[in-house]
Amino acid sequence: MSSVVQACALVKRFGTGERATRAVDGVSLSVDAGDFAVLAGPSGCGKTTLLNLLGGLERPDAGRVSVGGTSLELLDPTALARLRLERVGFIFQAANLIPALTAFENAEFTLQVRGVPRVERRRRLGVLFDRLGIAGLETRYPGEMSGGEQQRVAVARALAGEPAIVLADEPTANLDSVAAAALLELLSALNRERGVALLVASHDPLVIGRAGRVLLMRDGKIAPA
Repeated sequence: MSSVVQACALVKRFGTGERATRAVDGVSLSVDAGDFAVLAGPSGCGKTTLLNLLGGLERPDAGRVSVGGTSLELLDPTALARLRLERVGFIFQAANLIPALTAFENAEFTLQVRGVPRVERRRRLGVLFDRLGIAGLETRYPGEMSGGEQQRVAVARALAGEPAIVLADEPTANLDSVAAAALLELLSALNRERGVALLVASHDPLVIGRAGRVLLMRDGKIAPA
């Protein structure tokens, strides 16, 4: 399997001087095409920060990250944004939808930026909305949807770009059991059928049960296997 994301000796500090906290403390890992890995551990152990570093949303204080063989440290902000757009799908705890756009417009936003034709945008999102149980909500605005519905629109947005890797932060936290099962089935299918790599931070036993690999994180470090 080819490596999609590699990290070497990552460090991320918050604060200065003696009060500085190492949210990520010397983490090295590799996520390959076809991996389904879960990042488990207590709240505050650094899982979210690590996902942000791996996806290029934050810069490390030390160490290196590469995505698809490209070192993120070598990229200027524009090139880094382009790489994220084309290679990485993010699923955050908060949906982060744009209030003035409909569900469909929110989900197609990154595809528009990439110049994907409208016919293809409609095809991809039609499949995703159906599999996520939100078909029929395309014209609703975020304020007209429940939190769980908003989260599923955000998932459709993350997956529509057909990323090489999906980085997900507690993706089932705001979903009921039926919606959570549908999301996990979709992620598992993408992983199994297309080789999309998954790295999911989660406490959910259903998510952990689907994983091929579980990484336990504590105090900014990943415990030895």
